[in-house]
Amino acid sequence: MKKIVFIGAVAILAIACSGKAEDKKATKTTVENHNVQTGDLKIAYYVLDSLATSFEIYKSEQEAIEKEGQALSNQMQNMQNEYQKEYARYESGMKTQSLTPNQAASFEQRLGSLQQRMGEFQNTKLAAFQEKQYKATESINNKIIKYAKEFGEENKLSLFLAAGSQSNVSYANPGLDMTVDFVEYMNQEEKKLGE
Repeated sequence: MKKIVFIGAVAILAIACSGKAEDKKATKTTVENHNVQTGDLKIAYYVLDSLATSFEIYKSEQEAIEKEGQALSNQMQNMQNEYQKEYARYESGMKTQSLTPNQAASFEQRLGSLQQRMGEFQNTKLAAFQEKQYKATESINNKIIKYAKEFGEENKLSLFLAAGSQSNVSYANPGLDMTVDFVEYMNQEEKKLGE
């Protein structure tokens, strides 16, 4: 009796396995047929990270933003240095008890004034710079998207991907890389706009 149950279980298992194998074959056939139907698919990519050094408008915009950002950073650093020097003098006078109440009040007023200036600087100039930086980045990204669409249509691409450290492309065959052509196209289009 045990042998009959065992043989029955083996038979059921064999039937189940053969059914799964047939399902896999059907799935594989469907995928293969789908690939045949899309055989005319033309895919290419550009390396987004390289645009910062080769797309002229991107490069010049980035340099201008960095220069302005550095100037603002230097101004903020100067204010912070001035505050630290003034605070060190105040702290030294308080420790040695060499400040009169009027002198201590004067230091505190200057320190408060410096803190207020730094706060206003952050809330106005630095905030305005961050907004400008955001808008410049958005403008460049919109140009890249526009040019990618035009370039893709002109080259009859079905799919034009952005590869690089910020993308979801894990691997792409280097033969599909159209970065140089795409950058050249964008630079030419920008020159046309400037004429």
